[in-house]
Amino acid sequence: MRVLFVSLPSIGHLLPLVPLAWAARAAGHEVLVASCGEAEVVAQAGLHMVDIAPGVTLRSLFIDSHRQHPEISERLQAGDDAEELRRDFWNFRGVAG
Repeated sequence: MRVLFVSLPSIGHLLPLVPLAWAARAAGHEVLVASCGEAEVVAQAGLHMVDIAPGVTLRSLFIDSHRQHPEISERLQAGDDAEELRRDFWNFRGVAG
């Protein structure tokens, strides 16, 4: 079976997938990890990795998000409640949070 793991390039999202990917590979499956930016740590762990967004980094994603939604950035800097911000951020996109 072919198994595809897709993740943001952040350590907290990506690294927990490495043992799962290795387990799938050890079970005889063909494994590919898809991410972008700083995700080369996956290749260093011996897994096949493809950069699905060349030139995009976690930093560039955050910068773009702050530029597109300055009201969220202003609320963060003002110290608004993180849970409320998370809910508003996803509701703004029409995603149930």
